[in-house]
Amino acid sequence: MQRRDILAAALLADPALALDYALFAMIDGNRGYERYGTTMKAARPNDPVIGKDCEPTPARIAIERARDALDTAWTEAGDVVARFEGFRALDDARKAAWLALMVAGSIEAKPDYSDTTNPLHARLAGILHIEPAQWWRPTSTNFFDRVSKGTLLALLTEIGGEVLAARYAASKKPEVSAACEKLFAGEAITEPAIKDAALAWVPDAMRFDIARAAVIDEDEDDCSDAHEDPEDDPAEDCGDDQNDFEVEHPDETLEAAE
Repeated sequence: MQRRDILAAALLADPALALDYALFAMIDGNRGYERYGTTMKAARPNDPVIGKDCEPTPARIAIERARDALDTAWTEAGDVVARFEGFRALDDARKAAWLALMVAGSIEAKPDYSDTTNPLHARLAGILHIEPAQWWRPTSTNFFDRVSKGTLLALLTEIGGEVLAARYAASKKPEVSAACEKLFAGEAITEPAIKDAALAWVPDAMRFDIARAAVIDEDEDDCSDAHEDPEDDPAEDCGDDQNDFEVEHPDETLEAAE
């Protein structure tokens, strides 16, 4: 311990070296099982869905591009000390790029899998002027198929009024879902005001300015629309295919490049 204290005290006089050591230990620590002589870590979140099972959203594509742009030459050394010296030799901009990716890879989707928004995430989003609708659009796969037909009709009413919702009142759930996907992607031919409202819309769970997302009626007893005739008994069991529609941040996407 006393020898450790000598090193710790000396490191106080060189903040730049201390920063290099911390960054290296956290970044390289996610690549293997070396001993780095420090408790500092940058653990990745335990997401319920891994990267390969998620659709390639603009955010995921941006993360992959940032990862591909990293200077990875230092990672090729087989010895931990050689890798450390290689990392130290990077200029500040290249080190900052590794830092940004490491921090991005540590962000948790939700606090303890609750339905609340972390206030620091909300503040970061405000500083960065993030508009979620520019990064994520609802599709049949990630949203519309997972909520009830009633929810879809209510959403259409919110976006375009009762006249728009009435067009799909007699349609089956898959047809309404497909129509919503086109509308909210800006691909449907409709009035400019409705198109703008649809392109700006995201569910509460995708927004940073709402502390707690509103409860959404998921597709439990509406699934009969997809497989049964409207004349069939609505009380007949139609199974349960619920999923969390939130976009999660994967482990694999944010690993340091090897």
